[in-house]
Amino acid sequence: MEKPILYLHGGMHRTGTTALQEFLGINYKSLLEKSILYPITGRDSINQHHYFFASFRIHKDQYFGPQKSFEQYIADLENEIKKERPKKVILSSEIFCTLDKEPLSILKDKLEQFFSLFKKSFIILYVRRPDIYAISENNMAIWYLNRHTHKLEYPNIIRWIDIVGKEKLIYRPFEQQQLEGGTIFSDFLSIIDDINASDLIYPEKKINESVCDDVLELCRIINNAHPNIYKSNYFKREIIRAFPNQESPQNAFFSPKDRLAIIEKNRIQCELIAKEFLGREDGQLFYEPLPDHDDAWEPYHGLPIETVVQAFSYLLFHQTEKNKELEKRLLQIERKIRVDR
Repeated sequence: MEKPILYLHGGMHRTGTTALQEFLGINYKSLLEKSILYPITGRDSINQHHYFFASFRIHKDQYFGPQKSFEQYIADLENEIKKERPKKVILSSEIFCTLDKEPLSILKDKLEQFFSLFKKSFIILYVRRPDIYAISENNMAIWYLNRHTHKLEYPNIIRWIDIVGKEKLIYRPFEQQQLEGGTIFSDFLSIIDDINASDLIYPEKKINESVCDDVLELCRIINNAHPNIYKSNYFKREIIRAFPNQESPQNAFFSPKDRLAIIEKNRIQCELIAKEFLGREDGQLFYEPLPDHDDAWEPYHGLPIETVVQAFSYLLFHQTEKNKELEKRLLQIERKIRVDR
């Protein structure tokens, strides 16, 4: 059997990854009919191959610990490929783009074992403009993790050249005007193959929706309340239910000057991608207008007391109703016990 070609979608974060993974998952059978396998091996319940790529790590991921060893996943993937006999294989997980923090000698050995299953291997990384990415990443780190302060950070996205080699990498700008067909779905499929996508199903709901500045600030403060609060998002998800009609985020935590600073800090690596991977001699990777120092900007005004009261009043009422329901069930159980006696 001829080995298939691998297309590894490695992220980055905040570039429509969850929506794309949902799209690939719900079209598993249709893609397989086109000889494209989106493996079940190492996939979690929301169609991400997080379990598989978490097994590359020495230390466990706080959210996605692997259910099997790396060697077991490799064996399972090889068996799935032999069973389905696809021409192309797609795997997708943002965890991949964080593996550069692992010891390189161990990581390269595991990548070599992984890539040996395929005739050719390509790694697709969608790249977002540094300021836009950093703002979105800040919001995610506050909402899902335990970031205590607002800050702008951008990863070293060209480090992968030294790890896997230039020939394996495909960088794509994550801007709507630069996406083939205007969506992440059509753009990704254009990389894999020019297939007829009219018979594919597209996700209906928007995934990873943003929260307004006040709710985000409330979550940031909550992160300081208990060191383990980020390990369960249930508490924060209950809070957002208190704001069904919240405004769109303004991202007023960062000024145009802040945004321009992180753009300039990462200018060289963005220019390198534009020149070396997209053939753009001018080094321009993104086309959307940049912020301007003179743009109107009003710093975040601070968390209104009304927002705090609304959130915790909702939580208190919701918990009170749950307690009442539990008390009612206990009474029913006690009555049944007395009757049975």
